[in-house]
Amino acid sequence: MRKLYCPKAIWIILALMLPFLLISVESALAQTKEIKERSEIPEKYKWDLSALYKSDDAWEADFKVVEGMIPSIKSYEGKISKSGADMLAYFKLTEDAAKKVENMQVYAGMSFDQDTRNQKYTGFKDRIQTLAAQFGEAASWFTPELVSIPDATFEKWYKEVPGLAMYRHGIDDELRTRAHTLSPAEEKLLALSSNVAQCPTNANTALRIADIKFPTVKDEDGNDVQLSEGRAFMLMESSDKRVRRDAAIKLLETYMQYQNTAAALMSGNMAGDVFYARARNYNSSLHASLDADNIDTTVFLNLVASVKKNVGALQKYVDLRRRALGLDFIHSYDMVTPLIAETRETVPYDKAVTTITTAMAPMGKDYGEAMAKVFNSRWVDVYETKNKQAGAYSWGTFMSHPYMLLNYNETLDDMFTTAHELGHAVHTYYSHKTQPYTYSGYTLFNAEVASTFNEALLMDHLLKTEKNPAKRLYLVNQYIDNFRGTVFTQVMFADFELKMHRAAEAGEPLTAESLSEMYMQTLKEFYGPGIDDSSGTDDSNLLFSYKETFDPTTRDTSVTMQIGDTTYHVGGESNLVSVNTHFVYDPQYAYTWIRIPHFYRNFYVYKYATGFLSAQALSQKVLKGEKGAHEAYIGYLSSGSSKYPLDLLKDAGVDLTKPDAVEAGMKKFGELVDEMERLLKQTGKIK
Repeated sequence: MRKLYCPKAIWIILALMLPFLLISVESALAQTKEIKERSEIPEKYKWDLSALYKSDDAWEADFKVVEGMIPSIKSYEGKISKSGADMLAYFKLTEDAAKKVENMQVYAGMSFDQDTRNQKYTGFKDRIQTLAAQFGEAASWFTPELVSIPDATFEKWYKEVPGLAMYRHGIDDELRTRAHTLSPAEEKLLALSSNVAQCPTNANTALRIADIKFPTVKDEDGNDVQLSEGRAFMLMESSDKRVRRDAAIKLLETYMQYQNTAAALMSGNMAGDVFYARARNYNSSLHASLDADNIDTTVFLNLVASVKKNVGALQKYVDLRRRALGLDFIHSYDMVTPLIAETRETVPYDKAVTTITTAMAPMGKDYGEAMAKVFNSRWVDVYETKNKQAGAYSWGTFMSHPYMLLNYNETLDDMFTTAHELGHAVHTYYSHKTQPYTYSGYTLFNAEVASTFNEALLMDHLLKTEKNPAKRLYLVNQYIDNFRGTVFTQVMFADFELKMHRAAEAGEPLTAESLSEMYMQTLKEFYGPGIDDSSGTDDSNLLFSYKETFDPTTRDTSVTMQIGDTTYHVGGESNLVSVNTHFVYDPQYAYTWIRIPHFYRNFYVYKYATGFLSAQALSQKVLKGEKGAHEAYIGYLSSGSSKYPLDLLKDAGVDLTKPDAVEAGMKKFGELVDEMERLLKQTGKIK
């Protein structure tokens, strides 16, 4: 949805700001221990929502107040272009309304999440969404009127109207998009069309969440397990290859049954993106999406190109994993099973808090005090309870403070999840403490830096203090998998998104066949040529002869493989092809695009990669004690949205318009893979 108003106020109202979410699958399978009722959890491990509202009656009172403000929003139409004082009054009015709406939304959402059986808060959530939509309609005139005001008029008003200059950055952001702002009538039409444009997204959600029914598979002990997304992932952690394969292939084969419906929905989704981009006179869907954050398309394109140029280390990791697992061939469903399962240990929550606090010590006393407030003031809802929302997130409001929802089950992953969400919470704490309301929020592009920065510091601490080779191998493997999932996988998704949008923009039909071919092509660009297999349930048909030929002139390696009755000739860049010829592409994986909901939020996933890579660069500056790095990072956390996202990162020490951060990240990944190889040899996992 396009932002219709420069200050945070209406953006919050229109977008209904989502919490920073980290979905967990730790509790996807039935736990051996019984899940407790919320009443059985000590108070200190449950959040206190009274900072939002003391009671439901207080929520209702605010709802009535805000309802009464809607006519006032509309009454300023035609006034703000004539009077700087009226513009300032309008900003103050919408901020006051937005603060209340934000509080109401978060209270309703978090009250529901702590016990999803309570339908009262489902009603609260629905009501606040309707109220927000009414505000959006009442304010739809704002941007067209704002951009009609001459620049000279703004300069005059900034001098004459005390307080208006504070909004200058937000106003400039709106004026920056003048060429893409339409007439009031056209803007109203686009606003009215938003519900229609959401139909493919809503239908896809209903298809994936409600309509698709997954089969059962047998676990290691021969017990039937009803498949779901989360359960499939956990079954793929099994040491039994049959279990891993059954979980992955049966999940994808179920999606394949709906491939034509899914393709029609994806085609509609792409058509919507192309329509809005062209309606607003953008060069492309990519341009339209990135322009919301004032990010040039070259940042996205350079990220994709740089990561694709460095896939050699990724392919080496895949082959190391194959060798460590003792496999002749490796499939995608072999990529999550632990290499060192026996190193898993229990991490109680209080121990995790102590460890995280120690790991964050390089950030100094002030950061430590902010962490203590989060952990010690009942801002965190810690443990899994019956009917509590799954996963983890950080949320909160300007009028209260940041909150964290966890489902802590005493695993190492849970400790990293806690550190991740703490990064968001402290970012919010600093931003709200330092910035006025209008700039107190921050974009997703910047948000993931703070969360993955904390993970980087925690991993650094654990690696520095762990001497046991097997445990170090476990940590290094986790670090690599975080890198792979957050950078390589998200950039691969982003590349696939780009291919889809370009096909739609060229008028090419998006069918189940064309989308699946496109996805498999993208997968191979990252994981190498590998072997296409459509044979069945095992790899016995893949026994083969293998020969490499190196050309010293071109420095290319070509491979000849005899697989059954078929001869394959594969060429590749340098000698990298030699490490991925044992990777098997199961045809079902071509349909992975059906199960990825992120593709319905155009050009969104690449931000995870830029955030992770930026966090790696910034954390290294702090850990190395680089002069001013600590202060610059605190400044970044404190800046909210007072500058454009790229400018905030530049101030912190990372320039994403240059390849440095991406290349440094790729170098770090390569070093981790090399260390993993050494540890695998040291522990006797490979020769």
